[in-house]
Amino acid sequence: MTKIHLFDFDGTITRHDSFTGFIRHVHGVAGLLRVLLVSAPAIILWKTGFRSNTYAKLRMFAAAFKGMHADEFRHAGETYAAKINRMVRPEIKAALNAAVSHGETTAIVSASLGDWIRPWAAGQGVGNVIATEAETGSDGRLTGRFSRPNCQHSEKVRRIIEAFPHLADSRSDFHVTAYGDSDGDSDMLGFADEGIRVRHS
Repeated sequence: MTKIHLFDFDGTITRHDSFTGFIRHVHGVAGLLRVLLVSAPAIILWKTGFRSNTYAKLRMFAAAFKGMHADEFRHAGETYAAKINRMVRPEIKAALNAAVSHGETTAIVSASLGDWIRPWAAGQGVGNVIATEAETGSDGRLTGRFSRPNCQHSEKVRRIIEAFPHLADSRSDFHVTAYGDSDGDSDMLGFADEGIRVRHS
């Protein structure tokens, strides 16, 4: 039987959100505070249930990165990836490393941007990264939008099946284990044969 392991990133592999950490990495503390201030109305609407997490996230993303050259953004992701090991949960990283060492199919499935997850994942021997992606305009600069839907909730399952189309058919030859910590992972956990909810300590 083929084993497939799916790991959420923020709050599952890492102890906390990597998105705001990336903004701070690129723009410093003052820059992060500026982004939070500009995005405050959207964040309040999200926190009070009037708008979605994606709505607030897009406002923050545009405030932080709209107009940045895509090459600069990717390079920032690579340098940020070098800091991620400071954030990881040892027990989840151990599970990830064990799946890789056993030669089992392993993927990170995240609502965060692939630009910093991919270089970190490559260092762990994980080649499959399913993530939110930034949209780049014809001038090579970020538009402030995502090129695909925010990778959370049902979008995670849709993207998993896109990456592993055999999972849409008979599952008798596969055993899928998924790790997640938030409501945004619930669809993925329900899709898996074994859904492991990571509890925050």
